[in-house]
Amino acid sequence: MRVVRVNLRHPEWGGWIRTGQLLWMAVAMVPDHIEPLKAGDFVEIRQTGTWHTVEDFVAKGEGNIVVRVLCRVSDPDYAQCLDTLPRIGPYRGFGETGTYYPESIKEYGFTFTPRYDEKGNPLW
Repeated sequence: MRVVRVNLRHPEWGGWIRTGQLLWMAVAMVPDHIEPLKAGDFVEIRQTGTWHTVEDFVAKGEGNIVVRVLCRVSDPDYAQCLDTLPRIGPYRGFGETGTYYPESIKEYGFTFTPRYDEKGNPLW
């Protein structure tokens, strides 16, 4: 399955980034229908927590997932797109989107196909 590291802005604690702000890093599973992501893309995630959020994802079918891509860094209108995103203080792309948050990710109808074996080798 595809996993992506996501940066979450947290107002009180997290890792310090070079600009002096706090940042919390987490991961989210990427559904099959979403094109490969690149550094700088902004995504909406269904966040179930911060710790161990994709542990046993295959068995449980629950955890942090990418719901949709909000802005792609490769798009010509990337800067304009960022201006439309939620923000926390001066930081674009952080905050609640207000979209429906179902109890289970099964309600989305997304598929998550294994793409790598336990050693990281591609399966197909």
